[in-house]
Amino acid sequence: IKELGFGLSMVTNGTLITSKIAQKLKELVVIQYIQVSLDGHNEKIHNITRSDFKKAFNGFKMLVKFAQSIEMSPSIGIVVNKY
Repeated sequence: IKELGFGLSMVTNGTLITSKIAQKLKELVVIQYIQVSLDGHNEKIHNITRSDFKKAFNGFKMLVKFAQSIEMSPSIGIVVNKY
């Protein structure tokens, strides 16, 4: 993908992103952007529709930690919902 001039993005709920997985994603070097989806701006709202806010946010923090030395840019996407 990179040789063809394309970038690669990834969207995840973040709950399975551990230190080990974040390290592996970093080593892939082809991923430019990783977005963790949250169903609201706080734990209460997120957990109404999806649950595991703490796991999702910890996954995001792992991505940030490992992305600091490379060109991968983790972000948070807030899902609009009725809450």
